[in-house]
Amino acid sequence: SSRVMADLNRYGGPQIVLADPRLGDIRISGVFHTGRPYDVVSEVISAFPVAVIKDDGKQIVLGPAAKGVVKSSR
Repeated sequence: SSRVMADLNRYGGPQIVLADPRLGDIRISGVFHTGRPYDVVSEVISAFPVAVIKDDGKQIVLGPAAKGVVKSSR
């Protein structure tokens, strides 16, 4: 959800960006450590049809996963 990503981004580290605004509609619940954005990204891409499309250390850009593409992070 865009709200979860916005909350995580407040704590610094690489910013998580949604390349497709429709991804902001995905409902996410759970307890996440705010200082571990890669852990959150890993959980999101393992649970939803989402993939990392860019990671330059400053931004982690998430987009829809293409069918037949293996989801991976950093």
